[in-house]
Amino acid sequence: GKVRMGYALVESEKTADWLRFTRDALGLDVQEAGDALVCRLDGHARRLVISRGSLEDVAALGYELDDQASLDIVLQRLRDHNVAIEAGDARGAALRGVERYWRCVGPKTIPIEFYVTPLLSDKPLSMLASGYVTGEAGMGHVAITSRRPEAMLGFWQGILDARHSDDIEQRMGGLMLDIRFLRLNPRHHSVAVACTRGRRMDPIRTRIQHMNFQCATLEDMTAAFQRCRELG
Repeated sequence: GKVRMGYALVESEKTADWLRFTRDALGLDVQEAGDALVCRLDGHARRLVISRGSLEDVAALGYELDDQASLDIVLQRLRDHNVAIEAGDARGAALRGVERYWRCVGPKTIPIEFYVTPLLSDKPLSMLASGYVTGEAGMGHVAITSRRPEAMLGFWQGILDARHSDDIEQRMGGLMLDIRFLRLNPRHHSVAVACTRGRRMDPIRTRIQHMNFQCATLEDMTAAFQRCRELG
């Protein structure tokens, strides 16, 4: 498992709503840093960052590699597939909580970013949850709906050696979705790719359908669910 999900960057004008959701409902450690909200789950200085902007969507997904050699392989594979890569600047690295990063535009125009060294924090976590399962498995997973699942799967498998965990089918609002789970590390999956059966369409307006954080205990999950319900 040389690859793990490291951070997600969201751009939104609804900072107050995001603060209520991340801190009060989910129970993350959330600090305001300039006009950004910085959410922590563990020893990483930044995991989920909401920066002010009009996108109202995920602005980037960041993936952590074990070492520079692994990163070099990934960047070379992107070049071999004629995918343009750009190095991030110092301001972008500070926003994401990493030393340096490189970005490309992945399938469904999702900016996918790669880095080796995260910035860590020894500041005690101030959160309602007791903890989250991260470490070698990364911060969680994302599920993405796609009209072109072959290209989507090809990206994760061809560039990051994602392995096929399993497949399920799930009905959503009258549509049948075929979902394939891909793993990058010990977590069952870091990426799920879903497509509609029959006519190819994308029922989800945003770049990802969901993002997962794994609670340390069942009590953490039920308490968060309760808070979400109470906060509407």
